[in-house]
Amino acid sequence: MHQALPSSPTFRASQRQPAPAEYGRPHRSQPQRDFFRDVNESTGYEPFTAEQLEAEERTQIPPQPSVDDSFRPSYAEPRPHTAAKRTSKHGPVVQGINLVSTHALPDRLRASFPYPLFNAIQSKAFDAIFNSNSNFVLSAPTGSGKTAVLELAVCRLINTFASDSFKIVYQAPTKSLCAERQRDWQAKFGTLGLECAELTGDTDNSHMRNVQQASIIITTPEKWDSITRKWKDHQKLMQMVKLFLIDEVHILKEERGATLEAVVSRMKSVGSDVRFVALSATVPNSDDIAAWLGRDPMNPQIPALREKFGEEFRPVRLKKHVCGYQASPNDFAFEKSLSGKLPEVISKYSQHKPIMVFCFTRNACVETAKMLATWWSTKSPKDRYWEAPLRHLVAGDKELRGEIRTCINNVHNCLLTPLDTMSSGVAFHHAGLSIEDRNIVEKGYLDGNLNVICCTSTLAVGVNLPCHMVIIKGTVTYQGGQAGGCKEYSDLEIMQMLGRAGRPQFDDSAVAVILTRTQRVPHYEQMISGQEVLESW
Repeated sequence: MHQALPSSPTFRASQRQPAPAEYGRPHRSQPQRDFFRDVNESTGYEPFTAEQLEAEERTQIPPQPSVDDSFRPSYAEPRPHTAAKRTSKHGPVVQGINLVSTHALPDRLRASFPYPLFNAIQSKAFDAIFNSNSNFVLSAPTGSGKTAVLELAVCRLINTFASDSFKIVYQAPTKSLCAERQRDWQAKFGTLGLECAELTGDTDNSHMRNVQQASIIITTPEKWDSITRKWKDHQKLMQMVKLFLIDEVHILKEERGATLEAVVSRMKSVGSDVRFVALSATVPNSDDIAAWLGRDPMNPQIPALREKFGEEFRPVRLKKHVCGYQASPNDFAFEKSLSGKLPEVISKYSQHKPIMVFCFTRNACVETAKMLATWWSTKSPKDRYWEAPLRHLVAGDKELRGEIRTCINNVHNCLLTPLDTMSSGVAFHHAGLSIEDRNIVEKGYLDGNLNVICCTSTLAVGVNLPCHMVIIKGTVTYQGGQAGGCKEYSDLEIMQMLGRAGRPQFDDSAVAVILTRTQRVPHYEQMISGQEVLESW
């Protein structure tokens, strides 16, 4: 049996609970920020402990909590708090929603949620998800704590069935999301006797036994489709599935959406009385998803229960901008031309805070990092948009170390020009680096010794770094292999990259800038506003 791994930073950020320790040293020019804040930080609500809630019930006098203001991330500005409205019969009220105490859960399940109160979104969904067996659809912004709603559905099942009499299927669109969820939930639910197993294209036959014995199966639409096409070969497994969790259900509008539709239809037909819970980014027609899923197996004609939340419930205020440019039709030439636009964009939006630049190839990451390091080094200290590192970082990669040869006139007359980007507070990060060098870059960024990372879209999932500003440098990505070439990012990939900006544990506000071709500006403006209608592929 594999040892449970600790929960990842991404999972902890999605829960918006107080962090146990500060990430890294503060930047010298910015005040420190309180890590011990409310699970719903966007409203300014300050947390109340269980003891305070109990004392209030006895005295009916609302206690005034104190907040330790000694810890702030390096780039966060202090934000005034708005006192939450309280009554003697209910918990705090945030945006018109009574926050639910985790004491509403049975004792053995409460430890899965190590904070005193659920946030506004989780509290609004609590009755529908934990006190009923109806199918449920939640549409809410990135980073608003949607994952905890899935966990409440798992807790409902644990509280209803014996652990060896059911299976749960969690379905996410990417293998990286599956790997992250397996680590998080093994650590969280392993103590309750539930084993989590990952079932993706990377799962070999030697691990299939773990999948068969697991209570929670974490998979992708394509892999579950291949397993269940001949579902009668796995009839016992299929009959045991009582809860089917769909993350990022808005991929229905993409080419892969047809596979997701087929999987859901197949699960409805196996007769196991499976419950569906679906999470979506903000979309205007989440009611269509609810109608598609139906209320339950006995009432498929009635829409599923549904909750929808707008951007005002996002835990960090995110300002989004789309910049369009006319340039060469060649994608590589266009991407290179965008390098010249970065100084202007950073000067306008960065506020001297950490930046993440997403590039479409590994080589583009390297070249962009060099360009930004050169731009920074030519500025006087007072005109620079990020500070120099306090200590020098040493990596194994030659390009990270700055061993770059610039040839003058001919190949025999080469000058070894030291251009160590990390000494300028800039680095690049992609899958071609060794894990040691990636760890050096990540830790340097967390510690504040690096302020800019130029990376590929793979960093949008998994490792969570406290980024204030995200720049998507071009909206196409290069794919290798036989069908290699450039193609537009999917909306899911764009949203994941934007989601790196302003994670709740690290920031109060954030900014995201998309650089694209002029003709694509209306599409991305509609997408980031949450007004793009979700339609079946």
